[in-house]
Amino acid sequence: MSAYLAVPLMIALVIYDVFLRYVVGDPSVWANEVSAVLLILVVFATLPHVTIRRDHLGNDMVYLMLGSRGKRLTAGAGYLCGAVFGGVLSYRSFTAMLDAHRYNEGTQNVDFPYWPFYGVMTVSAALVVVICILQIAFAVSGGPVDARSEPKDEG
Repeated sequence: MSAYLAVPLMIALVIYDVFLRYVVGDPSVWANEVSAVLLILVVFATLPHVTIRRDHLGNDMVYLMLGSRGKRLTAGAGYLCGAVFGGVLSYRSFTAMLDAHRYNEGTQNVDFPYWPFYGVMTVSAALVVVICILQIAFAVSGGPVDARSEPKDEG
């Protein structure tokens, strides 16, 4: 949902800033910062959704040649890497959130504090960890690891 709102707003801000910079000759001091903050929200707010849909991990060329067991192993390894990455990202963004709150860090030209955005990163990354762990459990239990690339049952 955030992408449907934030991406058009980012596009409008970039067009606005380019117009002010190159046509009017007086660039905006705030449009670039607002666009950067919106980009952070779009990327990290959609990360759990992409993880649930399994749209971010892929090794299709080799993956499609593997049997069921090989697919489970490669999918499990991918989800394990995703869980480790999400755990490290969640921890680092959580500590950055605490520091940003403690030292009142924020954008220079617009009064946006950084800590809520680090909070979004923390929660999104933590959700990725949970989703990856559940996907590992599902793959180990014998469920299809990717319904889009599983061969159709011909029996």
